[in-house]
Amino acid sequence: MLPPDSTTFTHLQLFLAVARLGSVAKASVALDVPKVTVLAALRHLERESQVPLFKTRGRVCELTDEGLAIEELVTDVVTATGNLSAALGKQNPLQSGRVVVASALDETVLPLGEWFGGLTSRCPLLVIEIRALRHGASPPRRTDVLFTCEPFSPRGWTSRKLMQIEYGLYGSVAYFERRHRLEDVRDLAVHSLIAGPRSSGLATGDSDAGGAWATYLSRAPRLLTDSYGAALDAVAAGGGIGLLPVSLAERAKGHLLVRVLPDWRIPPDEVFMSYRNSSQALPRVAAVIANAIANAS
Repeated sequence: MLPPDSTTFTHLQLFLAVARLGSVAKASVALDVPKVTVLAALRHLERESQVPLFKTRGRVCELTDEGLAIEELVTDVVTATGNLSAALGKQNPLQSGRVVVASALDETVLPLGEWFGGLTSRCPLLVIEIRALRHGASPPRRTDVLFTCEPFSPRGWTSRKLMQIEYGLYGSVAYFERRHRLEDVRDLAVHSLIAGPRSSGLATGDSDAGGAWATYLSRAPRLLTDSYGAALDAVAAGGGIGLLPVSLAERAKGHLLVRVLPDWRIPPDEVFMSYRNSSQALPRVAAVIANAIANAS
């Protein structure tokens, strides 16, 4: 339950600021109030609630389980009043809060930090926590938004296709100064090949382009990696020809990469965005969902 009537709207503002920013000092700066005022507000709320709201690690403040429960209630109260915007200048109270995002995709393929950085800069009290999800692992308990290559729609979740990841063959300018360009997929037999994450999903003997790549790759890859960042670095260093996401290769223009056999295609990967139905209605989660859709389009 919320603290009793002796608690003011300012107490709630200061509590949310510390919860979102993770620091008394940062909350003090964001709201332009002395740190002693912030600390007094936290002591008041803990005394009135009779539960510990934060645990500290050095200067970092993290919500306790009790604090997390009260945070949800306080956010609803503050959002309903509509007054937080005036207190925080340009901060939109409807986009305040913590959103936990989990992704099963390589950051170099799905650059969530780049996507959401602009959103958090516009909303200083919005905290987005991005967690990497290992293959086959379940999303963390408090995940609000999830990015995967397959739909994730257990009870209480909604899943939607967000985008496709296209792939192409790339080599560096330096590499092709030493070796001739490819005219046909059969030329792969005489080139150094770099196996990245996508290569492991292709079966030799298939009639499509992916099968041809897997067939040549199975003979003697020069480098194998489960990281697209490492595969990109190896290609850029002149180590050979690699299968890279087109979006990643285009962002790495400074590496002077050359796409070969541009008409050669393998099936793209689909990226799905899933979210809890109970979280979707929260303005802070809706803002993250809308931001992802805008960046993916």
